[in-house]
Amino acid sequence: MANVLILGASGQIARLVTQQLLKETQHHLSLFCRNIKSLNIQQDNHIHLFGHCCK
Repeated sequence: MANVLILGASGQIARLVTQQLLKETQHHLSLFCRNIKSLNIQQDNHIHLFGHCCK
């Protein structure tokens, strides 16, 4: 199990990579983006969200 940092997590490529990692691995993901609400992902033991919560 590895720690993975994804910057610009709300971008198209980052979303695809995040979905793939969640399906196929047990890695811990740290997602950074400007607008957390745009991700539509819930924080849990494997996912940590960082960024602004506005709009």
